[in-house]
Amino acid sequence: MTLSKREFTLFCDEMNFNAIDKRLINRLFTIVDQQAIIGRQLTTETLKNINRDINSIPTGEQRYLRQLLSQLCLYLQQRCDWDIPESQDKKCLDLTLEWMQRINEQAYDASVLYNDYLSYRKHFFTERPTIIPALIAVAFSIEVAPLAHVYLCQILNTPPVIEYFDEQLTIILFHDTGKKTQQQDKTFTRYALTPFVYRLLQDYHRVDHNDISPKQLNNQLNHFLTSAPYSLTEKAKHSWHYCFLNIWHHQKGYPHVLLQDISQPNRHVSFHYPTVNKLQAQQDLSIIYYNNTPYTPTVQDSPPSLQTGWSHKDLLKDLDDIPPRKRKDWLQQHPPKVPMWMTDNVLPKLFFHFTYDLLFYGGVQSSYLDIKSIKKYTSIYQSLSTTTLTYDMACDPDALAQWAQDRYNTTNENDKWLVYNFFRYLSHIDITDHFDIRAFNPPTQPKSVNAFRINVSQYQQLLDALLTMPGATPLQRLFCIGSLVLGFYAGLRRGEVLRLRSQDIVTSKNCQQSFIVHITTTKEGHPKNNKHRQISVYLPKAQAALLHEILLIKCKGDLSSPFIGYENEAISSRAHYYLLPITRALKALFGKKACFHHLRHSAAHLLTQQGLLLATQDPTMLKQSNNRSGEHSAAFSLYSDERVHQQLDYQYSRDRFNFWLEDRPFSAINDSLLFDVCSDQWGHSSYTTTRRSYLHGVEWLPRFFCGVVCYEYDELCYLLAIKPSSNDIFRFINTLKATYSTMVQSHTAVSLNEQALMQLLIDKKPFKHLVNDACSPMILTTTTDIESLKRWKQHSFETIQYCYLADNKKMTKCILFHYQSTQLFDLIDAGTLPFSTISAFWMMTGGHQPTQLSKSQFKSLKQLGQLSINSDNQSLALTTRCTLHNATLFTQLFRMPFFGCFTFSFLLKHNKKRPVTNNKILVNKHFSKKDEHTKIDIIQQGKTQLIIDLQFNLDSLWLLQSVFEYLKQ
Repeated sequence: MTLSKREFTLFCDEMNFNAIDKRLINRLFTIVDQQAIIGRQLTTETLKNINRDINSIPTGEQRYLRQLLSQLCLYLQQRCDWDIPESQDKKCLDLTLEWMQRINEQAYDASVLYNDYLSYRKHFFTERPTIIPALIAVAFSIEVAPLAHVYLCQILNTPPVIEYFDEQLTIILFHDTGKKTQQQDKTFTRYALTPFVYRLLQDYHRVDHNDISPKQLNNQLNHFLTSAPYSLTEKAKHSWHYCFLNIWHHQKGYPHVLLQDISQPNRHVSFHYPTVNKLQAQQDLSIIYYNNTPYTPTVQDSPPSLQTGWSHKDLLKDLDDIPPRKRKDWLQQHPPKVPMWMTDNVLPKLFFHFTYDLLFYGGVQSSYLDIKSIKKYTSIYQSLSTTTLTYDMACDPDALAQWAQDRYNTTNENDKWLVYNFFRYLSHIDITDHFDIRAFNPPTQPKSVNAFRINVSQYQQLLDALLTMPGATPLQRLFCIGSLVLGFYAGLRRGEVLRLRSQDIVTSKNCQQSFIVHITTTKEGHPKNNKHRQISVYLPKAQAALLHEILLIKCKGDLSSPFIGYENEAISSRAHYYLLPITRALKALFGKKACFHHLRHSAAHLLTQQGLLLATQDPTMLKQSNNRSGEHSAAFSLYSDERVHQQLDYQYSRDRFNFWLEDRPFSAINDSLLFDVCSDQWGHSSYTTTRRSYLHGVEWLPRFFCGVVCYEYDELCYLLAIKPSSNDIFRFINTLKATYSTMVQSHTAVSLNEQALMQLLIDKKPFKHLVNDACSPMILTTTTDIESLKRWKQHSFETIQYCYLADNKKMTKCILFHYQSTQLFDLIDAGTLPFSTISAFWMMTGGHQPTQLSKSQFKSLKQLGQLSINSDNQSLALTTRCTLHNATLFTQLFRMPFFGCFTFSFLLKHNKKRPVTNNKILVNKHFSKKDEHTKIDIIQQGKTQLIIDLQFNLDSLWLLQSVFEYLKQ
């Protein structure tokens, strides 16, 4: 185990720990490396061994090493997500308290600095002095984030990446990992950038400057802040950092947890919205319900084609002589045949997709990989295939993780990177998008973060796709939508959605929008890390109605059965038919990296926003402001979609947190517990885990702590790059007045929200060149005037009449059996048709495989004879002639999976004038099966005929009539 000295030193610099002797760091790391540490856990026994080695040192070094050990434990806990002993956890808490104490010691100087800075700003707008690094450092530290000097130097030395992201001006800070990677491959975070600091950076970087070091920057800060108007005393760099942190704590109201978030870029990771082709996205959405059920090979299948056939080898052979730059065109002109998913082994198809993407898109560093490199990357298929990966294992997160860990452990050291590189690809395939590559990261490094989330508007796009795309039965569509609601609002992992039982979701008697979801161990598995939890969910009315519909359907069934899916349906089937369409829709709308788990990230982000809204907004002032202006005055009033306003409404947020508030005002509870309460909903032991893995970026945070801003005309002149006191500013003021009628204006200033100002500034010359990293385009046209449940009923209950199947290279028109109609759900609502019966019927008739008969098959059915129904004993009867031709037709039609809900019996009424032997053989050999009852009656007169009785195996006359009416078409 090798600790990262670079990462630890940077962490100490961010926390402003005392100057550290590098020799002591090496000494401590040597002691720690000697311990047998497994995973991300520091046990009590290991800690005792480390302390014993430190105590054996006979000099004062051991005092410094003990202090350094506490700092290392804090680093491992906060950055590397380690579990540490409780005794050491208390020492980590002491370090945080000492950090806050040093911040509070700067209270007086911080107050002077803040007030004098506000005065200096006014002077700057009128005089426009030369922009120096110290001015930018002060302005950035007060208005954007109180960062350590090393990050300020990064911003000063290299023109930063600035984007307009989610209707907000943001600056990107890349994480320095010490590895040589291209900028697009580096992880990064975002900070909200004020228009003033943006203009300062823009003007500063117009001219080339020499790089500045943290020491030089501190010298300039001392010179700048000891002169008028500040007149402060000189400080060390960590003291200036504490001073700026104090401003954010006392002047802006940030608690100590958020101070660490805003001041330490390595605590969070942000993301870009992918570029989505609207036409391609619509095409991909149209097949999200496409049935690609994995193929199960039979004993007749030839082993070479199914068991050991690796189609990626053929693909490599075909492109062996094609130049790298011509591969993409060749693949588009000669699209290869894509192999099927196989139930017994999915590795051949996975390697085909892996190889195809390497050929088509290239590698991480190069767009055109040499064919030898691709062969090397894919050569590990042989070592991985020693243990097959079945389709069921691939769909099960735990089974897939265990298979991958076993394969990795048995791989020789030279090939482990190749195996790891292939494993990284698994999360981009729809059936394995749940694979967590972080398990293979060294425990001494911070866990990698797959950063992405969606907002309420983007969630609606997903919902619309699941509601309207073709190819799903009503119940499949409803179960998909229920899974989406549980993922986005309750933050359930995919395994938790699949294992959730009907008895695990409880509705509130007092509020139909409130639910309690229990995550516990079931016969199908256990929660992650065996952590059972209870989630309190408050849903919008339209989303709550969808869950109530599922509960209503299942109320007469087995409560221990899965909430999502039919009774006794395999978990792999539920994953394939209810979660896979969601994954496909996510990837179609938001790119290949989007996965189901990102719904959980979105839930955590939304809950945190709602909690912060309660903590930072005054409900009385909000109500007065809304009544006076008639407009939204909350922090998020300027998002373009009304759904966001509803989700971040103060009353809605109160209802969301009522499981904790219990009808008390937020001011009456201990608000310091807010982040722990939020983290507990996701099963996290601390907020640090939620912050690092789920709450991406920090650009959204300042909105909660700043409201209306007063912009003087001179400041607006600077932002618009026009001369001070220029009359040209009034054209912009008139535009503001026309756009925001409730804006407060005086003779020298206007007061409005910063996001409102940016809506107009973004089109002005100093800003219009910015990259607009906006949300994905609206792929679907939503129907906002119809509730989701009504839309589901309208779309699902439209009778599906026909489909087309390829038969001998011809498209054959088929009639579908569509029993999930309005009448079915009326019977369910009335309580006369239990869900257990529906589940049994579904399973007996072929499960998710649709029943479809062509016109020729219906014609053959009529040729067989007359079909009748007996309502009294719930059976069908087919009267036919006993011939070999009819036996063949009978086998082709009635031995389909659809007729699995019937038990067949055969009555041969044979005329005594003819020999019975031949007909008896026909019945026993060609009509009936071994276990089916046959009987022969000799009749005196009349034609010989065979009466086939189809006894319905379920107690539901309505289902039997549905089958009969379908067959009589």
